Amino acid sequence: MAAHAKWFRPSMAAQIIDCAASLRHTNHLPDTTRIDAAWGSVAHELTERVCTLGGVASMHVGEVIEHDGFQITVDDEMAEAVTRCVALAALTPGEHYIETRVDISRWCPPTDPEGKPLEAQFGTTDFAACAPGWLRMKDWKFGKGVQVYAERNPQMALYALGFLNEWDWLYDFQKIEIEIVQPRLDWIDTWIVSKADLLAFGEYIKEKFTLAMLPDAPFGPTEKACKFCKLNGTCRAQQDHLNAITALAFDDIEGEFEYDPNVLTDPELVQAWRLRGLYNGRIKEIERILIGKMMRDEPLPGLKTVEGKTRRKWKSEDEARAFLTNKMQLDIDAIAPRKLVSPAQIEKRMPLPVKMQLEQFWMKPTGRPTLADAKDKRPAYKPASLDAFDKEDESDADD
Repeated sequence: MAAHAKWFRPSMAAQIIDCAASLRHTNHLPDTTRIDAAWGSVAHELTERVCTLGGVASMHVGEVIEHDGFQITVDDEMAEAVTRCVALAALTPGEHYIETRVDISRWCPPTDPEGKPLEAQFGTTDFAACAPGWLRMKDWKFGKGVQVYAERNPQMALYALGFLNEWDWLYDFQKIEIEIVQPRLDWIDTWIVSKADLLAFGEYIKEKFTLAMLPDAPFGPTEKACKFCKLNGTCRAQQDHLNAITALAFDDIEGEFEYDPNVLTDPELVQAWRLRGLYNGRIKEIERILIGKMMRDEPLPGLKTVEGKTRRKWKSEDEARAFLTNKMQLDIDAIAPRKLVSPAQIEKRMPLPVKMQLEQFWMKPTGRPTLADAKDKRPAYKPASLDAFDKEDESDADD
């Protein structure tokens, strides 16, 4: 069974609310999954499995689960994150609903862009607990890049509205508790709202959803709307928006200031800083798109891909540790208070003869492809596989 509907999936609600035009302009584009998203999906799957079938997440460490073409290995970090979610679910009073499909059609427009009746719109909520007077919703967020907040979160509000529509006759919900759980960030955020206020927020969402179906629905580029939009990086409205709001042309800064016309004022600096997320997200996505084209042998004038910098790693930390402590007679506490320090840090303390001998113990991973001017002296990047560039790598440059 599909996890979400064709048009109004709850996970896209925040994007549609800010940028109504994005719905019709991206709905026909295929969905893509990256390795970090696949990792999160597997963590959701494991959470559901443990909640419904019992056992503990640590039993699954080492298990390989395929998702959207990625082979994801359940590791200790995933097991720990899942364990925290399962524990929170177990402590929540009420009748539990796990990975439950909810209908949100009541908060969507009645017809599609062609004027035909809109089919049922729905999503799948991670966890809900129903008790007389109380609806408690939890959303497991396994990413660690963006902190998510519960208050007026449209995705979670739609899940709660769907449950309200389905089960209010039985439980007579008066209070709704919406909770965002991000175990890898050690973050839990809660919003408690009355039934009346949640229904009012639902009407606001419906107005925005209805606007999105209009042929002339407006664009509204924002950091939040653009982040996961399929047009991020190629959207002309996004580019026009950023061009219009340049550091030297802010029209909404109030007050009169004495300033050097060649130097940004403090309010201008603050305004420029507030745009960092939209700028950075756009540039990162443009780079990913361009690298993808070049990896598919689509040459781009003036650019090439080269190997990015990486940090050297030990081939075998045990062998390197034994060499340094036994043969070189180094104090173990100086080189490995918790784990063996990096090759670069070791070399800072070693004479040249020892540095030369150390080379047998470290290796330098292949760097991710990165863009450079075509005149760059580094050799062109040759990937081991065409999809290598799209896998996240948090390696730092050599220090």
